[in-house]
Amino acid sequence: MSMRKREVFPRNTGLNAGVFLRLPAIEGVDRQARLSGRLLGANLREVMRLSPPVGTVEISQKANHLVSITNAARSGLVVPADRAAEMFDEIVAWEFQQVRDDRDPFAVSFAKNFNDTIRLAAGYVLTVAVVPAMRAEQRTVERARALIAFIRRAQSWTSMQALPHFLASAVEVTADVISIVRAGLLGSDSQQVGSAAQAIVGRAELVRNGTLPQLPQALVERLMATIEVRRVFGLTAMLAAALKLLTLDFLGAEDIKRLTETISEIRGVRYEDIALNTMEAVSASLVRAECVKLAVALKDRVADDEALLAWIDEAKSDPLPEVRFSLTQPAEDHPE
Repeated sequence: MSMRKREVFPRNTGLNAGVFLRLPAIEGVDRQARLSGRLLGANLREVMRLSPPVGTVEISQKANHLVSITNAARSGLVVPADRAAEMFDEIVAWEFQQVRDDRDPFAVSFAKNFNDTIRLAAGYVLTVAVVPAMRAEQRTVERARALIAFIRRAQSWTSMQALPHFLASAVEVTADVISIVRAGLLGSDSQQVGSAAQAIVGRAELVRNGTLPQLPQALVERLMATIEVRRVFGLTAMLAAALKLLTLDFLGAEDIKRLTETISEIRGVRYEDIALNTMEAVSASLVRAECVKLAVALKDRVADDEALLAWIDEAKSDPLPEVRFSLTQPAEDHPE
């Protein structure tokens, strides 16, 4: 059989390979097997290595491979447990990549872009495709500690979302996981804060399905307290996490009261009060959209809902569409 006939999935299309699981295949073609061979057969140490030639095309291809694994897993690609454990070890061994000549500003810039892209994509691969596919006995204390070390060394904040999956089989790292998540909520990087918030949601979901016994109140308390401070970094993601915890029934009466008061205070900040050249200006409409979603969810749980109804009423005529659409938009499962 010719190479052309054996090649089921076309290459160099610019499409994320995971999309092929959603498209019809010709009769007799096992999409799972073919896509698994393409995506899971590669050594991720090589995929994550910066090797000559260094350019935007090469960086894009390597990043696309990782993103394709994540998207394919979300579309139903089955990752065998043993291969998942191998992929885990390949990913967490990664180090920041360096260029040979650090005097070349273009090469240094490419390397930085590569590192930023890889550490972001690697975290989603671990969270979505790899760690959930591993067997309980493969989620060892040693691997949990290797993941924590990788998160800190590579600043792969998205990898934080994979940590809750280790807690049932590696209880020894429970305190370390709580510590890194609590610290993450106070980080100065929006990605770090958002991933920490999502890790709390992930742990709550594991409690809800019976995998873990409880969600530590210390995590909920830290999330509520950090939202109250209204730091710009990650505020949108923290509000989204609070909404998810609310819908999962993990917020108590005092948490709901504090959340209601905080979003009421945020409503008092008008668009015209925000300086245009600030981070707050970039996220203002997204923060307001999350506040509207919370107001909708909270209004039937709070006796004095005047402030919540005001949020909902104002959203109907907000100048920005993302705020108006938030009245009917469901909560996002994958905020990235």
